[in-house]
Amino acid sequence: MRLVRISDNGKDYDPNDFKSSLSIGDSYWYNAREEYKIELGVNDGTVSQNNQSRPFELNLHFGWNMIATPFPFPISWDDVLEHNATTSVGQYHIFNGSGYTTSDNLEPWKGGFVHADNATTLNIPVVFNGSSGGRKSLPEEFPELPGQGNWLIPLALKQGNREQTLTAFGMHEEADESKDRFDAVALPRFIEHLDLNTTHDEYFSLKFMRDVVPHQNTYTWTFQLSSSSKEPVELRWDHHRIKSGIGQLLLYDKISEELIDMRAQGNYMVPASERELQFIYTREELLPGLSKVNLGVPYPNPFRSEVTLPSFINLTEDPVEVWVSIRSLTGIEIYRTATQNNQRGLIKPVWKGEDHFGQITADGVYIYQVTFKGKDRSAMSYGKVIKH
Repeated sequence: MRLVRISDNGKDYDPNDFKSSLSIGDSYWYNAREEYKIELGVNDGTVSQNNQSRPFELNLHFGWNMIATPFPFPISWDDVLEHNATTSVGQYHIFNGSGYTTSDNLEPWKGGFVHADNATTLNIPVVFNGSSGGRKSLPEEFPELPGQGNWLIPLALKQGNREQTLTAFGMHEEADESKDRFDAVALPRFIEHLDLNTTHDEYFSLKFMRDVVPHQNTYTWTFQLSSSSKEPVELRWDHHRIKSGIGQLLLYDKISEELIDMRAQGNYMVPASERELQFIYTREELLPGLSKVNLGVPYPNPFRSEVTLPSFINLTEDPVEVWVSIRSLTGIEIYRTATQNNQRGLIKPVWKGEDHFGQITADGVYIYQVTFKGKDRSAMSYGKVIKH
């Protein structure tokens, strides 16, 4: 059996064995190769000697800290932060068996993680005399939709039996480009991990799991998906809530060249456990970090049964006419369709490898031409796709 804690540097785990010395207010990872029964006798420890006139002092170092309630009863972490009137200490995170999650409840005999932006001491009274009510919850800080005020997009990761719901990105009028009270530093990994983090080279803790930036017309968040397992990862978000936002919200998978309209669908299956993903917000026609070439790449190519042709972003409420023409290498047109698309956002035409009569075409190389015509602008792209 082994007990493990975060070291004083706030980043790494301390290699020392703590099983002979446990401290009130601290928590520990319990690691054993087989089931291990721990029995605590009446004389095996001391109870906190604090009272209402003598609160417990919880010393936090800069970075991550593993903490626990110093009392034999649960306490509210929000009450602790309210009582100390601090914004430099973050939420309380626990491991629930399948992944990390946030909690307000510090339960006896259980522990969790908090991040401090600087070394500080929190006073924890035995009884809280009420709070000022001045501390806002995360949903209260981000009540609006994209393009309409302060907004946040929470993301959920699911891989087998493991789940992670701490990743998020968004914009706030009081945010900074670097670490601020809206951001969340990535939790330290222990044995197995499933995370989606973005990198901030300028900050002490390089990885953020929640990244909030100031309001701007275009911005690209680049996140790195990583897991200790090789299974595919499902990424989920609430697309129903963000449908009425202003501007476009896109997910771009650089490896597969796949571009997802996050307002049109609420999940994306990432085929690999190591992947770079970009989340793009734009109120303009040109996308940051993406060129017309990226939007004009069919995928998959070569394809077997279906290929998504170059995409078009409709930033207006007006309908867009979409023409698709497929020709053989000899120039004979084998397929044509013309449709009117009334959706705002990303328009992705698809060819299912059929001819004019709905018959599956032979394997080979085909020439496509896609034309988009809106009220104020039009676009056309062409190239080759391979059916096999």
